[in-house]
Amino acid sequence: MCEAYSTRISFEESMKTEVEKEREKQIQLKQYTILLNKLENSRTAITSSAESLRPGQQCSLDLPASAQTILDDERVFGALNIHFPLTFDDGVKWLIRVRQAHNGIPPMAVLDHTAKSEVVTLRSLKSFDIPVPQAWMPSDSAVERGENGTSQDNSLCYFFCEFLPGKSLFMRHIRYNDFQLVEEKDRQLIEEYARYQIQLSNHPISAKSIGSLVPSTSGDAPYEVGPLLSLWGLNHLEPPYFPGPFKNNQERLEECDELRKLPEEVNIRHADDKGDIFMGDAEGNLAALIDWEWACVTTKKEAFSAPTFAFEATSIYLGSGRFDQTCYQRSLDKTFAATKPRGLNAPFDFDREWSVYFADRYKDNPVVRKLMEGVGWDQEKIREEYMVDKQVTKEKYSKLTAERRQREAERAETKKNTVARPKAPEVL
Repeated sequence: MCEAYSTRISFEESMKTEVEKEREKQIQLKQYTILLNKLENSRTAITSSAESLRPGQQCSLDLPASAQTILDDERVFGALNIHFPLTFDDGVKWLIRVRQAHNGIPPMAVLDHTAKSEVVTLRSLKSFDIPVPQAWMPSDSAVERGENGTSQDNSLCYFFCEFLPGKSLFMRHIRYNDFQLVEEKDRQLIEEYARYQIQLSNHPISAKSIGSLVPSTSGDAPYEVGPLLSLWGLNHLEPPYFPGPFKNNQERLEECDELRKLPEEVNIRHADDKGDIFMGDAEGNLAALIDWEWACVTTKKEAFSAPTFAFEATSIYLGSGRFDQTCYQRSLDKTFAATKPRGLNAPFDFDREWSVYFADRYKDNPVVRKLMEGVGWDQEKIREEYMVDKQVTKEKYSKLTAERRQREAERAETKKNTVARPKAPEVL
């Protein structure tokens, strides 16, 4: 097993400076502040929409006092989706599930499409007695008529969902070689999840396309199969963004003979079934399955294949003898940790040198100037931060490199001193 695979601490994380951590914190605070302002300005529209779904009941929306509250307790509020409680006069509690978007990323069309699909999927699962929260898209009629002075920020994407009491039952990532070490509570959770998967398999969707559930355009059914929503797929850069629906898996992967058979029926697949999708009661029993925004309908074999929390790619590569694939990404992470970007985020979020260079180069371009003004870009401040980060990163990388070489020298010396000595002759 290569050293890159066995390393437990991310080299990239160790390279993150205090300056970078503080900057990321300030970016998050700014994003949460903008979101709270939008919600506050749309408070009346949101509550009016909820009340229209429960005639005769009034409700109140509970928003935190500041963005710092969200940052201090992100596990409660959420990540990709942020949740805020909505309480009716009769004690019924809902949540508003708000999709996050920053500087137009992702586009509102994408957010709106995934929200509608998640609501349709949840309502379908609820009809199958699968433990999921009930969900409702907001009613826009009151907003459109402008009743009671309602107004809503068009850059907000949200829907209402049932509040489920309980706690998160986090399932750690299970590798094939440590399954025997799984605790009893993990086994119980896996068995309960499996029972619900079996129950779900008994409710195929009456469709012959592979894609995601969306509201019906004909009105003859509550849903139809639309484009395939995917967080990882090769989506289009322009609307409608998502590909599909597909007649069969051949259209998804034409070179794979095993996927060419036309499906006679399809089933709902969670498609993001990591270890954080479980809600449990006080006794630790599975109470609900959450986070269905990337759900799709597909063939039965794919819909009920192993969940993400039960396997990881490196374990599969190791089991198949492909040690090169196991080491490949981690070796790159270690080698280029000091210089590679952390993802495909917008340039103003990660690569200061690139941003400073191009901001200088295109400072007279009216489009670039408008974009910079829109995100509150301060070129001199960014330039100063970049120079500080560059020096700190260089010093830290040099220190880590020296420490690594020292450890390698110590290992070599230890190995040299432990070479087997010749066996002494026996005394007759």
